[in-house]
Amino acid sequence: MTIKQKAMATTTALVFTSFMGASASFAQQPPAPSPAPAPGTRAEQPMPAQRAETPATAKDTLKGELVKVDTTAKMITVKTDDGKEEQVRYDDSTKVTGAQTGVAGLANADDSDVTIKFSGMGATRIATEIKVDKKS
Repeated sequence: MTIKQKAMATTTALVFTSFMGASASFAQQPPAPSPAPAPGTRAEQPMPAQRAETPATAKDTLKGELVKVDTTAKMITVKTDDGKEEQVRYDDSTKVTGAQTGVAGLANADDSDVTIKFSGMGATRIATEIKVDKKS
């Protein structure tokens, strides 16, 4: 091998090694985080048909007195036995029993005892089932 061929082989080996080392380090980079929603926009909420229908547990159930129904925001407020007011959203697919005309009948069910099964947590809680019991 001539000196020129040795120099070419060495240069090629250095370039190849550098390329492999750089690509290996990029492969170890964590993925970039998703950007936060722009101010004034709402984060996407799952459509009612996309909700997972899993059995409600005790922590996914809320019991208390129906205090308020906001039909515009589709939000109900319930006062629990410990005096705390809790809010849960509902939608047209929420199953309602014990109230006249389903979800629309909630507006006339103030001061009733309710049991709400919901999915989600915090402000994203959405009722999957509402059982209305008139007070005696």
